[in-house]
Amino acid sequence: MLQGLMLGIHGVMKRLAEPEASNPALAEQRTTNRLGLANGKLAAFLLFLLSAFIFTPTFAAEPKDSAKFVKIANDGSVLQDSAVLGAGAKDWACTRDSTTGLIWEVKTTSGLRSQNNTYTWFNSDTATKASASAIGAPSGGTCSASGRCDTENFVSDVNSIGLCGARDWRMPKSKELETLISAGLSSPSINATYFPNTSSSYYWSGSSGAYYSFSAWAVAANNGQAYYFHRTGSLGVRVVRNGQ
Repeated sequence: MLQGLMLGIHGVMKRLAEPEASNPALAEQRTTNRLGLANGKLAAFLLFLLSAFIFTPTFAAEPKDSAKFVKIANDGSVLQDSAVLGAGAKDWACTRDSTTGLIWEVKTTSGLRSQNNTYTWFNSDTATKASASAIGAPSGGTCSASGRCDTENFVSDVNSIGLCGARDWRMPKSKELETLISAGLSSPSINATYFPNTSSSYYWSGSSGAYYSFSAWAVAANNGQAYYFHRTGSLGVRVVRNGQ
């Protein structure tokens, strides 16, 4: 389209430049005036086109993995994509990954599932299986439930409220956390449309460190990096359950 407009302007300028046979002097003056006017209009037109290209707003493309996610309500029912987070039975609270079948907790801005809550890694069931350091540290994080800021208590608290109609929530494996990472996204590298209120810090997994009994694996939400930390560390938690 732009090429056609330019050709049209060129044709007009060419006709304007043709001398008038009856009065060469007058023709020359008129031609000069017309060329000046045409050049001015051409410059203004080109400036308009340039500004259109520069100031045309660009919109971020939807992450490529959006099609695989489904919003789940507090009562466990499937929701439309337009659903919003809330505490009501039909409000959005969890997200199902149709590829893995896993259902994930969605973080909020306050309360039990606040994005700002942190937890130490703790599992009292390991007391008879390993050294005391493998148990972790009870309630060493900072969260809304005073005295319960560790992974074991958080899982228990989420199950006690029956989040999204279920009571079988658990700590995710490190490889399961990595399935949430979307290529091309950063800080966080998780689809914010279906996982809002995600901090860019590390999230604990339930996977123990292979070389050190006092460590456990965590995955960074900002870039998907997996790393092992001492269990006394204070990190985020996103619980998961197996879908039906």
